[in-house]
Amino acid sequence: MTPREHAGGRPVRFFERAGADARPTLEVLARRLRDGGAEVELLASSEQPDLWLLTARGGPEVAVDAATRTWRFETVAP
Repeated sequence: MTPREHAGGRPVRFFERAGADARPTLEVLARRLRDGGAEVELLASSEQPDLWLLTARGGPEVAVDAATRTWRFETVAP
C-alpha cells in the first residue's frame, strides 16, 4: 500500500537531534507540541551520547531548524 492509501491515520512525527543542545531544544519543542494537544515522548539514545528523539502523536505542525531531522508517519491498521 502507498502512503496515500493510508490517508486518515493519526499523524506521528519523529524529531531527531544530536549535540549538547539536543535535549533542551527538543524539550522546548515538546512543550509547544503538548500545548497544542500532542502526546509527546522524549527518548535518549542508549548507544550514542547526546542523541535524542522526540515522538509526537497528533498536535500542530511546528517549524524546526535545519539541525533537527524530522520524519512524518501516520498510523495504520495492522
